[in-house]
Amino acid sequence: MAVKWTDKQLDAINARNTAVIVSAAAGSGKTAVLVERLLRILSDTENKVSADRLVVVTFTNDAAAQMKQRLSEALSKQIELEPDNMWLCRQQALIPSAKISTIHSFCFDLIRENVQSLDISSGFRILDDTEEKLIVSKALSNVFEKFYADAPELMNELSDFTCQGARGDIQLEETVLGIHRFINSIPFPEDWLEAAANEYSKPFDPHTDVLAAEYVKLLCDELESYALSADYALELVSEAGGGKAEEILNNEREMFIQARDTLSNSSLCWNDRINIDIGKWETCRYPKTEDGSYERSLVDRAKDIRADYKEKFNKIISEKLFTEENINDDYAVNCRILKGLSQLVKALMAEISTIKSEKNGLGFSDAEQLAVKLLCYKDENGEIRRTPLAKELSEYYKVIMIDEFQDANNTQNIIFRMLSHNGTADKNGDNIFVVGDVKQSIYRFRLANPKIFINVLNSADEYTSDYSGDNAAVLLNRNFRSSNDVVNFVNDVFSCIMSEKTGEIDYTDSEKLELGAEYPPADRAAEFIFIDEIDESPEPPEVSESSDEQPDNSDDETAAEINAEAHAAAVKIKSMLGKAMVYDHSELRPCENRDFCILLRDRGRGQLYADALAAAGIRAYCEETTGYLHSREISVLVNLLTVIDNPMQDIPLVSVLMSPMFMLTAEETAELRLVSDEHIYKCILAVLDDENKAAYSAAKKLEVFMKIYKKLRICAASQSLERLIRTIYDSTDFLASVQVYADGEQKKANLRLLLEYAKSYEQNSAGGLSGFIRYLRDISENGGDFVRASVISPADNVVSIKTIHKSKGLEYPFVFLCGTSKNFNLRDTYDRMQINLDYGIGFKIQDRKTLRLYNSYPQSVLSSINRRDTVSEEMRLLYVALTRAKEQLFITVPYDSKTQKRIASICTDIASAGGINDNVSSRAVSMQDWLLAVLLTHPDGQNIQSDLSVPIRSSNAKIRVTKFSDSEAEKILDTAAVKAAPDSQKVKELLDIFDFKYDTKLADTAAKLTITEIAKSENDEIFLRRPDFSADYSKLTPAEIGTAMHTFMQYSDYEKAESDLKGQADILVEKGILSAEERDALQYGKLAAFFRSPLYSRMKKSAEIRREQKFLIEISALSLDDELGMEYNNTNGMLQGIADCFFAEEDGIVLIDYKTDRVNNEQTLIDRYYRQLYLYSIALEKIFGRKVKEAYLYSFGLDREIKIL
Repeated sequence: MAVKWTDKQLDAINARNTAVIVSAAAGSGKTAVLVERLLRILSDTENKVSADRLVVVTFTNDAAAQMKQRLSEALSKQIELEPDNMWLCRQQALIPSAKISTIHSFCFDLIRENVQSLDISSGFRILDDTEEKLIVSKALSNVFEKFYADAPELMNELSDFTCQGARGDIQLEETVLGIHRFINSIPFPEDWLEAAANEYSKPFDPHTDVLAAEYVKLLCDELESYALSADYALELVSEAGGGKAEEILNNEREMFIQARDTLSNSSLCWNDRINIDIGKWETCRYPKTEDGSYERSLVDRAKDIRADYKEKFNKIISEKLFTEENINDDYAVNCRILKGLSQLVKALMAEISTIKSEKNGLGFSDAEQLAVKLLCYKDENGEIRRTPLAKELSEYYKVIMIDEFQDANNTQNIIFRMLSHNGTADKNGDNIFVVGDVKQSIYRFRLANPKIFINVLNSADEYTSDYSGDNAAVLLNRNFRSSNDVVNFVNDVFSCIMSEKTGEIDYTDSEKLELGAEYPPADRAAEFIFIDEIDESPEPPEVSESSDEQPDNSDDETAAEINAEAHAAAVKIKSMLGKAMVYDHSELRPCENRDFCILLRDRGRGQLYADALAAAGIRAYCEETTGYLHSREISVLVNLLTVIDNPMQDIPLVSVLMSPMFMLTAEETAELRLVSDEHIYKCILAVLDDENKAAYSAAKKLEVFMKIYKKLRICAASQSLERLIRTIYDSTDFLASVQVYADGEQKKANLRLLLEYAKSYEQNSAGGLSGFIRYLRDISENGGDFVRASVISPADNVVSIKTIHKSKGLEYPFVFLCGTSKNFNLRDTYDRMQINLDYGIGFKIQDRKTLRLYNSYPQSVLSSINRRDTVSEEMRLLYVALTRAKEQLFITVPYDSKTQKRIASICTDIASAGGINDNVSSRAVSMQDWLLAVLLTHPDGQNIQSDLSVPIRSSNAKIRVTKFSDSEAEKILDTAAVKAAPDSQKVKELLDIFDFKYDTKLADTAAKLTITEIAKSENDEIFLRRPDFSADYSKLTPAEIGTAMHTFMQYSDYEKAESDLKGQADILVEKGILSAEERDALQYGKLAAFFRSPLYSRMKKSAEIRREQKFLIEISALSLDDELGMEYNNTNGMLQGIADCFFAEEDGIVLIDYKTDRVNNEQTLIDRYYRQLYLYSIALEKIFGRKVKEAYLYSFGLDREIKIL
């Protein structure tokens, strides 16, 4: 069925011979439009454009891969219609090698193709973020050391300026790193830095100063808001009876207006313009009723309003009015300091380049800067000109398409323009096509610049079919994702709050979403869930180490609010599961877990929501991208590596001994510590050398540890890091140990991922085990981390818990927006250094007389500008969050005293302004403020506020306000607490436990054994072989191949593997279960032999097949009559194991254990593994209550099954 394109979509698809910018709103089908445009360009046999002459840039690797796949599929369908079209066939063949990639991939390719023009090696490698941070840290240390030796006076001045009250050079280091990071997103960064310093070397001129206009505008906006507040207070007082207060408030309103007009009068000299001090405030006597009392509700509100604007106005007078002399003094200090810092930053850039050159590596920002160097230069007049290479490429590439253009930075933008045909540094060429939505620009923290998109869009003409200009715009506003209620709600919210001042774009009719999706009729009103009964007991305040002024976060989100919202969301989802209907592929079905998404502003709170959902019996997935190095299993493994490298480190050694690997108890560890005052390792040696070592309770565990430790020390001297870690897993059964935990799969996946990190380190470094340990320690100390392994696939039926940033580009039928009461993070706007692309850098300065830090003129203005930009980004984040919903939105609101105070304040602001305007939006301190403002002025929101002066808007958006209570939650969760009488039997059991006396005869008995340990105890020799220097160590060892074979048998889909072994292996690689190296090492012939075996023929007929069956059982329950049984009889000793596979037949269980040992006969395997399978069999019989009728070894070495029992 042919796609029915809208007229605007067709304009975007068919526009040619001009620069085109497409503003594509959420859910408007922009990806489909991009693919169709590319398809039509490649299919055009009259104006032929080959696929190798395209540049298509996306901002993620996944998006690039998806683009290639969709384009290839579209070409395949077209070829089916035109099988003789050889041109299309050739284009499809070129798609895999076409320049469809991320900007960084494109830049790296460009560098490789032109490496002869740069001072780098052709074999450079790409540095990851973690390694690059370590390089920058090392370079900074080198630069500081050099400057303290060569320029001590400069360093002392800079250190004194930036580090008042701080120890060391930490704040100076942060300042230098902040400047370095920022300018790396700018083309010709050193020129920008020099220009920023030079700007302060000129005397202040209000007519040409880059900050003056912004400064005046900011102050005028403030004064305008005070005038409106005074006017509203005047209305309240007039209603209460007027009097003298009415006259005073009217005068103050006029005073604010006069101050605004004076300040904006550019014909006056600067000092006269800012002379707006009114002196002493008059005492305001408010009207009273006949009995002498105040009209409390009206007068109190007027008092509060007046107190608020008086406090803010006084702050302007004392802190924000700068005379011309003040400004020149501030400029002189800023100029001197910035020039000094520039020397450090430039030296840092050079040192980083040197270290990267030694390591033959490049980072992502290096790729962009080197691409700029290849494509353009500055002439003697400072104009940016194309290089010959850029001219050649601009003629070669016929089409340049940029997706997510709103997230581009300035360096990326100049690269695009230099590549485009007839493009310049100031405008796009006529073959460039950019797509984006500035309302979804949410990566300011990555130095994305949404103003680039805004400026291009504002300078473009609306596209028409007969357009002949050089810069056209197409607006795609029809939303094919969301229901009518979601679309109306989004439009209602942002038409109220988004403007050029707050959001950086006016949400006019041209920006509003248009309904494009069809849903059957249903009540899908946006639901505000107000949560009562929140614990409002005070929490301990956070202590800040900074001496700088910081924002007051006393009204920020509390732990009680977070837990209450998490609980409310879980209960609401529970009430909807299986009942609410979802419109899916033109059919209605009951909703499932995967239909829900909880969106949060920040990471770090997600686990609380996952726990709340788990308590309600709902599976959820919260993606945690940090915490890898500090996870328990990785910490233990790293500690073991540390001990292998140097056993004289007590804390890592004790950590390993008390871990699930060796399970020493606290009492045993204390006993070991008392052996001597030496290192713990020497204490272990002393115990094991003692003739009376049996007297030590941990002696047997220590013997096991020492045997494994000696083996690992030998392996560390002769094996790679990756192989050493594999040997640790095999020797300690650590993977099996962690698998019995509730999050065992996550722990196991993390441990497997460590193999990849170790392998990557060895490929890029020659530091060995010691270097790897230092590498991990440096990462941790510098606040870095590795990404944790993912164990849940998108196809799993779970509720998704995501940050708003992570949700971009995704969609869900039901979206819960939670945590909106969290205050905006404005801490950066209080920093001593403020930096802005358009206006430069400004610093707080210390007053020489009072020794007090004050906001200098440039710092004060830049702080206000950066605050405005930060709040605008928060608004765009809210837009992204609300537009993820397909069918319905839910917003949780903690209705505590804090929220009630905010409601009262918002009502006052709205009433003062006569509705929601820029002043109301800009005064918000959280997303919740914006949402409440919309709700308070909506016809359906009147019941949550009693302020009759708040104007109510007309709106076609449907909103429902509900109250959440614990009593209703208990009914839904069916967990109403019932107070029961004490159970006498349970009380007796507890008392018996408390009276328990420890039986010391158990001290010599291990608390837990694994079946693998028992089997290995009979074959535990270490065989040392002469090194084979001709061996190919890039290949896996036999043991590693065996592990890969077992992993394949554990996770593969047997039914599909039977006919497509390699396809199944590829799927396991995609899921991160197998590495590519392990996949390639699989013995496919031997796997195929298993699937042809009689044993497998029996297995696939079974209705019940279990793989990797974990168990933990008391040894005494097995009724063993051998030495093991006698030792553990009447004890609580546990036996742990994992059975590879068993399947059920009518008369019992058939047990299978896979073996990859290289042997010549069956009997060797029988002798080696009989006891292991015997223990498996009796354990499974006890656990499942069914007879194990047969037990087999399947030998991949012999390609056949071997019956054991």
